[in-house]
Amino acid sequence: MNKESHDTPGEGISAESSQVEDQYRSKKPKWWTQLAGRRGTKAQRQAIQRMAEHGYVMPKQILTDFSRLSNRSKVSSDLMAKEMDWLNDQWKREWWNKALGVHGLVHQQSMDYNIHEIPFTKNDENDKYAHKFQEMVTYKNTLPAREYEEKWLEIGFGNGANIDANAQNHPNRLFIGSEIHQPGVGNLVQKMEERIRKDDCVDNIRILPGDGIKLLYHLPDKYLDCILITFPDPWPKVFHARWRVIQVDTIREMQRVLTANGRIFIATDAECFHTWTDEIFSKESINWKPVIPCPSREEWLPVISYYEQKGINEGRHTMLQCWQVASY
Repeated sequence: MNKESHDTPGEGISAESSQVEDQYRSKKPKWWTQLAGRRGTKAQRQAIQRMAEHGYVMPKQILTDFSRLSNRSKVSSDLMAKEMDWLNDQWKREWWNKALGVHGLVHQQSMDYNIHEIPFTKNDENDKYAHKFQEMVTYKNTLPAREYEEKWLEIGFGNGANIDANAQNHPNRLFIGSEIHQPGVGNLVQKMEERIRKDDCVDNIRILPGDGIKLLYHLPDKYLDCILITFPDPWPKVFHARWRVIQVDTIREMQRVLTANGRIFIATDAECFHTWTDEIFSKESINWKPVIPCPSREEWLPVISYYEQKGINEGRHTMLQCWQVASY
């Protein structure tokens, strides 16, 4: 994300008084998508494709089909829950380990499940999706699988400077990055390709193009150790609050996918978003506790990005928060 849309930077709101729903709206208004410039250059798109073949970028179609299957949105109405028992948390964990190149215990029988055995209603549409689902189920990262001390997810990595620096500083952690804007993904993979040519590229970055908040709903329980959200679009106007990435339902999902004592790090230069975040987490104080003082940014935000520098030049200052899953 890392968007610098600060139409009214001084306009803070209360999470209570805004009277908006506690759910995240992933579908943005048309004017926003037009301004966002989601399509990368031809060179960037080609670099993304090459890095997908190398295993650093997960193909967007694989993610789409995983979402379809998980949501059962394209299967027939006669597909009952008992016939989807195999799509449980353990299966998801094994699939994500395989897809990300994480060494872990894999039950080969469950991973080799034949999607064509699911009782779809026989029609052309379901046959088409059954074929796509089979490709998704059998997807495997081409990089050699290895063990990692921790798995971190950065939601909206912008141009990739921070995730790149973290990966170099912590080679034994796996850094998963999601970014909805193709130019940002393209910028990062082009830098990685350049280092590959110099035989100086880290192998602990995985890029998932798309909305990282939506991704949370498809991860297994207690899968991540940390989540980073750096300079998301603050959506400063009251009636835009539903598009902010921090909502009651999203932090509940974050709590589900984080390990015990897992942490969320948040950086913003918008007062309205900083206040909103504090109030949303405070609503869920039974599940979250603030980490005060916030850990040094050298541990998780070692770079000053273009967007942060732009804010500094315009007189804004960076505000940091850290929240930890409460364990009682």
